[in-house]
Amino acid sequence: MDLNELVYDRPDLGKFRVHRSSMTLPEIYELEKRKIFDRCWLYLGHESEVPNAGDYVRRVVAERALFFARNRDGELVVFHNTCPHRGALICRTDHGNAQVFQCFYHAWSFNTSGELIGMPDIEGYGPDFDRSEMSLRSPRFDSYQGFIFVCFDRNTEPLVEYLAGAAEYLDLVSDQSPAGMKVIPGSHLGGQIPFEHSTAEDNNVLGQSVHQAEEYGETPVAFEMKAGQVSLHTDLLLHGSDSNTSNRRRCGLTLRYFPPDVRGSDPQHGLGIICRGRDSEGYWQHIPRPEGDQIRRT
Repeated sequence: MDLNELVYDRPDLGKFRVHRSSMTLPEIYELEKRKIFDRCWLYLGHESEVPNAGDYVRRVVAERALFFARNRDGELVVFHNTCPHRGALICRTDHGNAQVFQCFYHAWSFNTSGELIGMPDIEGYGPDFDRSEMSLRSPRFDSYQGFIFVCFDRNTEPLVEYLAGAAEYLDLVSDQSPAGMKVIPGSHLGGQIPFEHSTAEDNNVLGQSVHQAEEYGETPVAFEMKAGQVSLHTDLLLHGSDSNTSNRRRCGLTLRYFPPDVRGSDPQHGLGIICRGRDSEGYWQHIPRPEGDQIRRT
């Protein structure tokens, strides 16, 4: 097959044509699989599809049966959907939650990390049988901004390098996602709301926890913010969010402005940034810029 006969490319004449047989020839399809799909990073799914330990989703990518999941430690895992024993399917439903994946053929069982944990008549396999060598096989995979990609070529460049400028478009899509903050309308009418100092397990950014916060106002409203945006609202409005670990900076905290001579009743109030003026008594602890900050200095 001569590919030159399928493509007519004459930029000097302003003509470009592709023979329609190139869309249907099995030879072209096989060539595309080897030259493109076997070498490129291919989209598999999104991390949000498997939020909890044991969640799984199965897909077919480049004619390969795969499934991705969260193991019991919350780590993202991707496996070939085939038993290393006789090649039967392991995951037989499109999505769900499971602690064990069992092959229906010979009942080999694997945990969510792909380890072989159970099989009938193990004595029949002999003393040299090594379970660790029969774990589920994983393709090469990586994630960017929550988008999961797989690659079947070990020599292809890393995902971020492969994406190059396309990563900026994924950033734009990702930055449409919520910042994770919720505001409870009407909570400012309740006056002082009882709170407790937060623990490390609370994983919030204010250092104060309000139990059953929904009782103090109306239906919570989630904030939709893009990278670089800041939410400004009154200090009397009940709000909260998980810690934002993204370096793309969506800020959903209350910003409180005081003259430098204002004093607070809680030690946490000493944490602040002196934007203008002077604090002669040194009450306000000026927080330095964090290391590795990617915000451009102005």
